[in-house]
Amino acid sequence: MWAICIHEFIRLFRSVKSLITIAFIAGVSYWVSDLVNQAAGFISQHELTEGHALGVFALVMLFGPLFVFGLSHDMINREVSSRTVRFLVTRTSRFRIVLGKCFGVLLFWLCCMLVTFGTVLASVHTFDVKTFLECMSMLVYSVSLCLLLSVLIARPSYTMFGGSFSVYSSRFSASGRLPPASLPPSGSAICCLMRIWKKAKRTSA
Repeated sequence: MWAICIHEFIRLFRSVKSLITIAFIAGVSYWVSDLVNQAAGFISQHELTEGHALGVFALVMLFGPLFVFGLSHDMINREVSSRTVRFLVTRTSRFRIVLGKCFGVLLFWLCCMLVTFGTVLASVHTFDVKTFLECMSMLVYSVSLCLLLSVLIARPSYTMFGGSFSVYSSRFSASGRLPPASLPPSGSAICCLMRIWKKAKRTSA
């Protein structure tokens, strides 16, 4: 199981798409953190404390499922379609194969979040544990759904679009039932980012 986990983890890091995704998330997080520092004199202490990690939080809540499905939508059905799963089954059980694949993808996203929050830590010397755990919970949910669809759907080309559609359709239908005064976490984070951006422009003007 651990050999499969390490193999999946290394396979993801060898992908150019994975490296671009990590660089994009870390870059946006650093930019938002610098924006919060520019507007430090115009925002409340609460917004200043949580504002440094708002960039990665908004990205993960809005585009986290898209990132996960874009990189790992075929973690199981790829092995089935290429028939390499027959070789794996002779070495270990099916349960260990699925578990190893899942742990490998989760380990990759854990390292991605550590790199991203480490970038923010190096910039402002703060580490928001609550936001880190919230981002990881969203990624664990996305990886679990990705694993489920990869097991149920035989063709890898269908899993990415089917998974992304199911995640966003369920989130939009749920947000449509919310009262007008309430917003999902990603929406409130974006509103807070817009306020900080306007105050940072006022500072630079």
